Amino acid sequence: VAIYRNGEVFIRNELSTGVAERSFFFGNPGDRPFAGDFDGDGIDSVGLYRESTGLVYFRNPLDSGVAEFEFFYGAPSDRIVAGDWNGNGSDSVAIFRPSDAQFYFSFENVQQEADVVLRFGSGSWWPVAGDVGEPRGLPDVAYQEIASGFSSPLFLTAPEGDRRLFVVEKAGRIIQIAADGSRSTFFDMSAIVASGGEGGLLGLAFHPAFGENQLFYVHYTEGTDERVERTVVREYRLTEFGPSSTRILLQVDQPATNHNGGMLQFGPDGFLYLGLGDGGGGNDPFGNGQNQNTLLGGIVRIDVASGSSSLWAYGLRNPWRFDFDGDSIYIGDVGQSAWEEVSVGQEGDNFGWPVFEGFQCRLGSACEGLNATPPIRAMANPDEGRSVTGGYVYRGSEIPGLQGTFLYSDFVSGYLRGFRLDNGQVVAERDWTSTAGQLASVSSFGEDGFGELYVLSFDGKIRKLVAG
Repeated sequence: VAIYRNGEVFIRNELSTGVAERSFFFGNPGDRPFAGDFDGDGIDSVGLYRESTGLVYFRNPLDSGVAEFEFFYGAPSDRIVAGDWNGNGSDSVAIFRPSDAQFYFSFENVQQEADVVLRFGSGSWWPVAGDVGEPRGLPDVAYQEIASGFSSPLFLTAPEGDRRLFVVEKAGRIIQIAADGSRSTFFDMSAIVASGGEGGLLGLAFHPAFGENQLFYVHYTEGTDERVERTVVREYRLTEFGPSSTRILLQVDQPATNHNGGMLQFGPDGFLYLGLGDGGGGNDPFGNGQNQNTLLGGIVRIDVASGSSSLWAYGLRNPWRFDFDGDSIYIGDVGQSAWEEVSVGQEGDNFGWPVFEGFQCRLGSACEGLNATPPIRAMANPDEGRSVTGGYVYRGSEIPGLQGTFLYSDFVSGYLRGFRLDNGQVVAERDWTSTAGQLASVSSFGEDGFGELYVLSFDGKIRKLVAG
């Protein structure tokens, strides 16, 4: 917020009680202040309107000084307001004339006739401006097949800014796709991966400084093809002779053969995050979901510098895929028999399993007083799906209207859906299945080094999301 007092501007960037963080003189007592991004640089500055003369004064630097430019607009006693009236990214002025209750909009900050005139309100009203329209909808998207012939592809990723794609196959191979489309085996660790059932090579993450240190991390299951015994997170360094194991960061014993989780991703804080299921079986028989003394049934934070790990969030059944967007984590949690979930949360959150499944209380009185984070979306099983596949928040550049949208699917239903949040509330949502097409056995989404998204399925194909 800012205030204007006797020719002095006081600015406070935090929305809390306190003193001004900066102040400067501009104009004369009695001038009417207004604010806007007048040069399109993404930063607001201060303008003044002198009602006695109808002169508009602009100064872009937030410091004392004379106006950088000025022009006449309107007439004495008009009331000033500023906004991006034509959606070009820069604010311009408008005046409200009390004598006729009309707005006079200018699309440029120059002396000219109004571009648009409209009547609204009464002469005693005071004008304000803001983005109060309906949130923008989500654009059309489509699938573009870019590769095929993979064996049970489970994941796709790439180092930031790298034009290669790295495809993870369930049995333990990582296939590299070069920018020209040619393929080669980046790493084959199938000899140590137990890939039966829900096991396999489940996750891959490149160190944020991969270009300098050549470190990458894998999450896989050990045991036999009949029995998963443990999940492992291991660090490798790429050398001139190929990947070389440096250390095991984490081993977690698995009491059953399913609910192994899978996702491995570096968060915005530089820590490595892992999704682990509740240990398997129906109805959380080992009691791990609400047990904060185990890593099972939670999101695990790993400090790759020290090798230490800790429980970051809990109350999850099988968080197969997740994605960070800022400090928030978007999780696709595979349900049991009633609901599939997409949840959004932060550090320390309890997502409710097994007390809750979706929005549904499962354990009677245990639900009372449990501070559980409810899902953003819960999909009925079997009507809407049986195994949710989340998902990424789109932060690429090729589909601008999709910015900030979380996209997800279901391994069984094969739909393509997405939503965008604002302050924790869904403000836009869409199901593209009827236009983009329904896929079979959607195993994962993936993100390339530039934020563009891909969909993987057990038909062995990799499809890129493109503008529809």
